[in-house]
Order: sequence, then structure tokens, then C-alpha cells
Amino acid sequence: MALTDRLSQLPQVAPTKQRLVADLPANVQLNGIAQILAGQNSNNPSLNTFVKQAAAQGMQPEQIRQAFIAEQKKSTNPLVILG
Repeated sequence: MALTDRLSQLPQVAPTKQRLVADLPANVQLNGIAQILAGQNSNNPSLNTFVKQAAAQGMQPEQIRQAFIAEQKKSTNPLVILG
């Protein structure tokens, strides 16, 4: 029996209601970056640190957003929003 046949016989599980932070619309990400740069921290200390360190290196908000997305694609534990 082929693997696809065996997989089709497994019970279906409802998908989890998760969204990756990196998948949020660009305007939402940029707004969050702007808020962190203005001194308002998010709920995730590592995100705050990432944004502040990138800004300290001279990166602009769009550059920070792109760097964050690239980093999240490589991450084994990407940031998730539970919905």
C-alpha cells in the first residue's frame, strides 16, 4: 500500500488556529515595529530585542521587517499568534 493511501486512512485532525507573526500583513508588522521603536514593548522580549538591536545597527523599519521575516523562516520555533 502506498504512503499516500495509508495517510488518507488516518483520522483527520482539525487544523490549529495559529498564524505566524511573519505572515501578518506588512502594515501590521510595520506598526508593531514602530510601536516597539517608540518605547512600547510587545509581549515577546525576544521580538523587542530583535527590533531594538536592528534599529541600533541603523536598519529602517522596512529593513527590520524583512530581516525578521528571513530570520523567522530559518527559525525552528517561529513566533505564533494564537487565534
